[in-house]
Amino acid sequence: MTLKPSRIFQAARLFHRQGATGYALKLVSQLSPKTPEEFRIAGNIYLDSYEYTDALKCFQGYFESKPDPAEAKQVRIALCDAWCGLERFSDALRELRNIRPDSADRTLKGVLLRAEGGCLARRGHAEEACPVLMRAFDFFSREEQTPEMALVHQWLGYAKAAMQRDEGVDPEIEAHFLKATLFLRKSGTSPESWLECWYRMHEMGYLGEGQRIQMSVYPGLPTRFVGRPGFLDRVLVGNPSAPIRIDPYRNEYEWNGERRTEIPSELKLLACLRLAGEWGVSLARVKTVLRPDLGVDDIAFFGKMEPTVFELLERLEKNYGVGIGLENGVLRLSAASRNAIGVEYSRSKHFGLGLDPRVKDHRV
Repeated sequence: MTLKPSRIFQAARLFHRQGATGYALKLVSQLSPKTPEEFRIAGNIYLDSYEYTDALKCFQGYFESKPDPAEAKQVRIALCDAWCGLERFSDALRELRNIRPDSADRTLKGVLLRAEGGCLARRGHAEEACPVLMRAFDFFSREEQTPEMALVHQWLGYAKAAMQRDEGVDPEIEAHFLKATLFLRKSGTSPESWLECWYRMHEMGYLGEGQRIQMSVYPGLPTRFVGRPGFLDRVLVGNPSAPIRIDPYRNEYEWNGERRTEIPSELKLLACLRLAGEWGVSLARVKTVLRPDLGVDDIAFFGKMEPTVFELLERLEKNYGVGIGLENGVLRLSAASRNAIGVEYSRSKHFGLGLDPRVKDHRV
């Protein structure tokens, strides 16, 4: 049964919220939005996928489709994020400074200052960005640990680090970055959100090599995200003498000293979990990584993949002695299991752990 476009947009929004951004992106890229809601859904998915040109087109289409004025201010801020991604900073700043919040809307005032300060920091105007971001703190509770407060810390750390680029690591600046990462993760935002903070830390010399590896190999990240300078092309993740070694690039694996070809499905899943490390990975994102070939006609199948994933998990526990936990929709390897697995990560195979695309039902 073919779904109506409106239903497909709703499905894309749900998958995006669950962490399956890759599949959500594929869905919206095959549709043409018509309503304000569809333009907003597609724009947000493109924005979080670092597809700034398409995000900009969708947000501009949103404003041409007679949207709800109460919602439009937040979408204008997202539009400015897209402009910043395209390095059209003057357009972004002009738009931000034309948004007029209600006198009683303190949160929006703080968000606008955060957005303006972040834009200035990305533009390279660190000295101008710092006082703007410091003013943003006045509109939030110092105790709150929200994504907006996280972004204030992120861009303030970034701007201060830019002004002290040659002076080494400053503990006060590092604390801003660490708070930003902590708040984003506690808020349940996508991995792209807090790994973006890590990328900004990397740009300023505040990210260790181990963290750089973690940032580079996390499964299911958008192609444009991992395509930036600083991301690793190939690296071994885990113990080089681990009893289980998986090489998706060569489609080979080693188990207890015996090298074999054709990685079985359960070990493709294991590779995904190992690359996710101690953070774990959402069940929805696992499905996207395992089946990157799914399209608009596979929405119902996507929802039926859980039996496949759970059967693969049972195989891992039974045949390989792997310990795996599932909590709040996130799959995570035990520490002992992480130490027993090594994965030869290759950026060219970032979405290439897929199960056989010819298999169209939920059986293994």
